[in-house]
Amino acid sequence: MKFGVYRDDCEGLHPDTINKYYGVHGKETRRTQGQTGAGHPTDEEAESDDDSTSEPGSAVRGNDLAQRVADDLESDIRHDAIPVPDHRNPFNGNADLEGEYFDKLQEIIVRGDMPTGFGILEDEWVDGMYPTVEVIPAGRKGSKEIRVSLAAQEWKARAGLWCQALAVLSHFR
Repeated sequence: MKFGVYRDDCEGLHPDTINKYYGVHGKETRRTQGQTGAGHPTDEEAESDDDSTSEPGSAVRGNDLAQRVADDLESDIRHDAIPVPDHRNPFNGNADLEGEYFDKLQEIIVRGDMPTGFGILEDEWVDGMYPTVEVIPAGRKGSKEIRVSLAAQEWKARAGLWCQALAVLSHFR
């Protein structure tokens, strides 16, 4: 295309994906001043018009990129179902024990008691202020971070109830 808008083949792709399929494979060749690397070595085979080349390090042409990505990801998405986590009732069907738990929880909620060690008390907060953001490590080896907004008006009451419920539950184990 000489004029007009060029379509970006990499639009919406993660930089790691672009680097994997369009990046440099192998060790970078250092050239002396004046060498561009634009020439072809004598032992290099002539380029064919076949778009089916998919060897690592080969030029990516046409729909070959989409096929290579699909082939690479197939093992990641065509797996056996994973087992569902066990969500058993911690009271093992004991209605009396469960009733006792909810009675104790209601008692603590009415009194307004907050447990220590859960980060819900004012003296446990950094700078004495309720945290507005929680950073959750994600990715391989926790190398990335997900920032979650913890607006006090939305989360403080929920977090308090969760801490109360967990503290009471820990006494029933």
